[in-house]
Amino acid sequence: MTPELLRVDLRRQLKSADVPLIFFLGKFDRQVSQANAAAWLRGVAAPSKSLRVFAGSAHNIPFEEPAAFADCLTQSLERLPGQARVAERRESCPYPDTLAPIASAAEPHGDRRP
Repeated sequence: MTPELLRVDLRRQLKSADVPLIFFLGKFDRQVSQANAAAWLRGVAAPSKSLRVFAGSAHNIPFEEPAAFADCLTQSLERLPGQARVAERRESCPYPDTLAPIASAAEPHGDRRP
């Protein structure tokens, strides 16, 4: 990471957003802490917030679980106020929208892949 990116601290720099926030996290992501992302999302003010953890992914969800990614993105966007349902969606998203605790502070990156 560049020094510029290492200085970014969303907890201090972004306390509210005027747009809905949708977070997709991979269970095995070693670059984004699930616990930290969920804690920040719980604390930020936004018109709506959504968090989904993809059980079979690390950091590249669209490539690791492309069908689930497409279904979850479509479903998340359809739930926004004023949005119409996409008639050709194949499946519903297999991962629930949750802001429940994701990982303990002792294991900030969740389980490791087997």
